[in-house]
Amino acid sequence: MTVTKIATFPSKTEGPITVRHGHNERVRAAVYAGAFHPGIMATLGQKDQNRFSPEKFSGWHPKGGGRDVFTAWTDEVAPGLEEDLPMEGVDDVAGLVWIGGEAFPKGDYPDAPYRPQRTMAFRTAYNNPKVPGSSFEGQGIGRRLAIAGLKQIVELTMDGGVDGLPPLLDDGIWIETDTTNRAALDLYYNLGNRRGEPSVGFIDMGVHQPEPSAKDPNPLPRQGMVLMPDALQTIVANAGQFVDFV
Repeated sequence: MTVTKIATFPSKTEGPITVRHGHNERVRAAVYAGAFHPGIMATLGQKDQNRFSPEKFSGWHPKGGGRDVFTAWTDEVAPGLEEDLPMEGVDDVAGLVWIGGEAFPKGDYPDAPYRPQRTMAFRTAYNNPKVPGSSFEGQGIGRRLAIAGLKQIVELTMDGGVDGLPPLLDDGIWIETDTTNRAALDLYYNLGNRRGEPSVGFIDMGVHQPEPSAKDPNPLPRQGMVLMPDALQTIVANAGQFVDFV
C-alpha cells in the first residue's frame, strides 16, 4: 500500500506533526519497534508486537476488509518515508491510529442500543527520542491524528465500504478500553471538542468483565463506547479547526 501525507498540525512542544495514511515496510517497522516501548507495553502488552511483526502483519492487516493505518511523525523523520526508501535504523513514530471493519461485540455488551461495524485504536505512548524517559503523550497528537483519520475514512466510504460495510458517516464506530484508563476515556468522551466546550465524542455502551485467562488472570473491566453518526458528522465538519489538510 502507498503512504500519503494527508495533514499537519502543531504539537504542544515538539513542533509540527505530519499525518500519513497507509503503510509500507518502513511504517510497519517503525510501529513494530515502538511496540516494545515501555508506554505502549504498559497498556497493550505484546499486542502490537504481534500485529506489526514481520511474520503476522500481512495476516492482521486485511482483516475486516482491511485496517487503514494513520501515523504521526515529527519533522525529524528521515527522507523517503512515502517512497519506502531504505535507511539505517528505524524511524521514530509519534502516534498511531488504525480504523477497520470489526463487528461490535454484542455478546460483551448485550444491552447496547447501537452496534457499529467498524472499530479504531489510538497509540501515542511512543518514546520521544529528544527527551529521554518521556513519550509523545500529552502533546495533543492522539486527538488530531484520530480526527484526520476519521475524516479520511468518511470521505473514502461515502458510497459504502469494502465487504458490504456501510458508509462510516452512516454507521459510526466503536471502541473499548479499561475502565481505569481515565486519560483515554477523557479523550474519547471529548474527541471533537476543546476543553470547556460541550462534549462531542464517544458515549458509553456498557461495561464488560472479561473472564480470567492464562494470559491475563486478573483482567480489568472494559468500557464499551460508540461514536454515533451525529457526533461523527460534527467532528468531520469541524476537523479543519484541529488539523490542516493538504
